[in-house]
This record gives sequence, C-alpha cells and structure tokens, in this order.
Amino acid sequence: MPLPHGCAASAPPEAGDPATLEARYLARDVVYLLGDRDIDPNHSALDKSCGAMAQGPNRYDRGLAFHAYERFLFGEEIATRHTLATVPGVGHDNRSEEHTSELQSH
Repeated sequence: MPLPHGCAASAPPEAGDPATLEARYLARDVVYLLGDRDIDPNHSALDKSCGAMAQGPNRYDRGLAFHAYERFLFGEEIATRHTLATVPGVGHDNRSEEHTSELQSH
C-alpha cells in the first residue's frame, strides 16, 4: 500500500471510513524504531522528492518529525501508546533494528 507523503488515499475501501481508521490507529500500541545513524541524505533508496524533503533531510529526522507531529495533532497522551525508540549505531538496516533491546522491550 503506497503512502507517498501521507495516508489519506491509501486505505482500501473495506478498511472503513477515515474516522474509524483514525480511532483504530490511535488506540493501537505503536513503536517508531529509528536508527540514529540513518542520516545519509544521499542514500540511494531515500525519497528526495519535494514532499519528502519537507519532512526532513533523512529518515532519522523524518521519524522524529512524524512523532512530534503526531503529538501536536493528538496531544501528548498519544506518546503513551505511540512510543519512539532510537537504536544507537544503526543506519538503514532493519536486520540490526529487529534484534535490538529497544524493540524487544516493547
């Protein structure tokens, strides 16, 4: 399911109306796992479109910005269910992140 710079038009119709999807999402426990070395602004797989760059120059900064924006939209209480964990020394490598204690503790 593509999510180019948002998710407004990405959900299939059978998933429900936007208000229902939002409520389900906000009720879920979510961990945003970011590698603190995922900061290469020239990574070959990094989206460099105008919309993406408006979110931040790299994946790490984009993740921080998204988490902050979520708190802005839904209030600080969202951070009790949607947490942010930073994995020290990890770049864009999901195999390193999946075994980290930050993820296993959630």
